[in-house]
Amino acid sequence: IDSKKYFERNGLSLKVTALDVVPISKEQQRVLLKDGVSAYTQDYISRPPYGTFSIIRMANISIHLTRREFAQAVSNAFKALEPNGLLVIHNRTHIAGQFDMMPDYVNETTVYQKIKKGNAFALEPIYDQPRLK
Repeated sequence: IDSKKYFERNGLSLKVTALDVVPISKEQQRVLLKDGVSAYTQDYISRPPYGTFSIIRMANISIHLTRREFAQAVSNAFKALEPNGLLVIHNRTHIAGQFDMMPDYVNETTVYQKIKKGNAFALEPIYDQPRLK
């Protein structure tokens, strides 16, 4: 919802779909739908998300997945991106790894764009926010 509201404040009306490997309850789906966000449970580690997207935002996946799972999730997101689409990987992690017990946290955000290179597509970093404390 935050991403959708950010884009709307900046004059962009986008179709927003939320995917999570954790089951999304019918109540959560109804709440999100009231704000114009479709939500689905999908294992994006095993296969690409259904459909194609201009922007995919992945939040906190690198801290919850193994390196192999993370690489597979990014690879699958890449497959679901439209040409020139953006992949946003955002992490907010507590320094000590204790999620709600410590006020100090670090933010990392990297934005990649799917660009054509020769006969193939590649992800190119276009924004990299360093860790902030």
